[in-house]
Amino acid sequence: MDAVNENRSFVVDITSKINELTTKLEAFSWFENVTESDKILIDFALMLTDDLCKNLSKNYATLNRVCKSKNVLKDELKAYKQSISDLKEVAFDIRTIYFTLPNDKEFQELNKELASL
Repeated sequence: MDAVNENRSFVVDITSKINELTTKLEAFSWFENVTESDKILIDFALMLTDDLCKNLSKNYATLNRVCKSKNVLKDELKAYKQSISDLKEVAFDIRTIYFTLPNDKEFQELNKELASL
């Protein structure tokens, strides 16, 4: 039972930390006057986030396999998985804002049309 409680504590704690990181990463979407050197740092942060998500997903898979067979930590693991998914989504959104949309000609044309209204 101690092992289950230790794992529960770990999963709850790491889920909380992932949610905090997600909130902080979301703030990137509100930056103004982003320079090229800022974009380099944002890209680096996104690469680190991608690596983190891969490691967290592997950890989740391992924990889920073990806990599922013992029928424990269902809710905690569900929240853990969701926090990883949220972090991935925010990283995708930030990447889209700074690296995909600025290079999308159709988006740029629509943006100009909206700005002229």
